Amino acid sequence: MAKSEGPARNRAAIVAAVISAVMAVAKLIVGHFSGSVAVVASGVDSLLDVLASGLNAWAIRHAAAPPDDDHHFGHGKAESLAALAQAGFIAGSAVMVGIEGVTRLAQPEPVAYAGLALMTIGVSTVVALALTLWQAHEVKRTGSVALAADRAHYTGDVAAGLAVMAAVGASSALGWHWVDPVTSLLVAAWLGSAAWGLLKSSLSTLMDRTLPTDEIAAIETELRALGGAVRGWHGLRARGDGLRRFVEVHLEVDGEQTLHDANQTYIAAVERLRARFPDLDVSVHLDPADAHDPIPRR
Repeated sequence: MAKSEGPARNRAAIVAAVISAVMAVAKLIVGHFSGSVAVVASGVDSLLDVLASGLNAWAIRHAAAPPDDDHHFGHGKAESLAALAQAGFIAGSAVMVGIEGVTRLAQPEPVAYAGLALMTIGVSTVVALALTLWQAHEVKRTGSVALAADRAHYTGDVAAGLAVMAAVGASSALGWHWVDPVTSLLVAAWLGSAAWGLLKSSLSTLMDRTLPTDEIAAIETELRALGGAVRGWHGLRARGDGLRRFVEVHLEVDGEQTLHDANQTYIAAVERLRARFPDLDVSVHLDPADAHDPIPRR
């Protein structure tokens, strides 16, 4: 997770929404006049991207709000809620595109205005590729779950665009009209896969899944490095909300040290962990090393 940069995250979502709107309108118009169900499917995908990016812009702005009296741990899960909603929208569109593809496969039709369709899809694919490269940079810089979900959409748009171009070309040049509806079914399958991926990632955060193994190992490394009055630790718990990491740990310390020394131990532990993870919200409890505690010790 990178340090949150609210304005940059929100700007990226707004830019993506505007670009998606332009591409969606162009694809739907050309798809309607050309009769290509694959182009229409791609247009539907882009239309969903508009909705998704708009939802992301709201979620990112809301998630960046500081903790308040009603939300002591902040609003970071707003991004995961947005991703969950996106999964529902995408799944619904996959079903609609799939039904249309099956219907058209039963009665294949030639693609009209193939040149215009190819040009439209070609331009939108290049734009989508440029957008994914920029979003990859923003995701790495900000660590946004919502932007990562957006990038997944546009990465799929690039692959889908290439497939649609191949379908339109095969229908026009070779007379393989069945390729067009088959490609729309492939787009529907990709949409379904994307919806499943978003569902899993968003639920992972919403259900407070623990941090990745490598991050837990890094936290334990920092705890071992404390040394001094710290004899060990137990009760380590860690999770993330897309913006911050939350860690709770009980440090086992010398029970004979003064309150002042114990406070210094606490400060040293917090500073060391935050030096490794700047976005860390850490809660440290100090327990006498020889005290009985029902929580298993490490």
